[in-house]
Amino acid sequence: MYEDPSWYSKFSEDHQKEAKWALGQFWDKLQWSTDEKVLDIGCGSGDATCNILLPAVEASCSQLIGVDMSPQMVSYSQSKWSHSKLSFRLLDISTKEDPLDAFDKGIKHSGGFDKIFSFFCLQWVKDKKRAAENICRLLKPGGQAHILLVVRSGVYNVWDKLATSEKWRPYLPDVNRPLNDYIYMDDYGEVLFKFLTDAGLVVDEWKSIERKNAFVTKTDTDEEKTMRLRSVDPFVRLLPEEKKNEYLKDLLETVKAEVSHRGATDYTGLHVLFRKN
Repeated sequence: MYEDPSWYSKFSEDHQKEAKWALGQFWDKLQWSTDEKVLDIGCGSGDATCNILLPAVEASCSQLIGVDMSPQMVSYSQSKWSHSKLSFRLLDISTKEDPLDAFDKGIKHSGGFDKIFSFFCLQWVKDKKRAAENICRLLKPGGQAHILLVVRSGVYNVWDKLATSEKWRPYLPDVNRPLNDYIYMDDYGEVLFKFLTDAGLVVDEWKSIERKNAFVTKTDTDEEKTMRLRSVDPFVRLLPEEKKNEYLKDLLETVKAEVSHRGATDYTGLHVLFRKN
């Protein structure tokens, strides 16, 4: 869904930092053994999977698999990262097929994964019911999962505003809006709780945490702010080449006016710890 995996990777330092911080929220409540199989849903360019998640789980796991719905992201990750316990696969977590079919027979025959993580991904998924059911299918009985999704961030409002504007709507006719349903919900925790429990999962704990200045530019220049926004923007790849710079200018100016002059730096994350009996 993003324009260029290499740009996403280049500006992923803050995402990695936040993923590392997020891991600590429930880490002491995860029960580990040996030879565990671990899944990272929405691995993107693989930076956080390799640099943050792998060092944390390496001693307890035999396999860490990152999955993403983007063939470009998976191909990029496969070419960039190499480790005996690490691999990357193509998977849309809202697939209507059996999600275990995306993996080798050993994973399927063993019942799936012992641990599942997902950071900054699941807020994008439109079919939340199917995603929850697939996560339940992928998780072994007794397995645990920790997910983090964005439930407040002004940049999502800006994206929705631009996508529905008279100027940009003709270029984005097939975009499903809103991009992130959770930012318009007051009861986002209860909504996600219901999706998970209806799928057969047991939620042990959830909490929302506001993070200030999580994503910051090093130079505070408009050029860097634009490139950071472009690296995670869902629309620019859909535009004609001659319209991209104009769109990015509108995006930056709207973010500065309606979110922060520093760019899209703050967010509220919903952390959920759950298991499968």
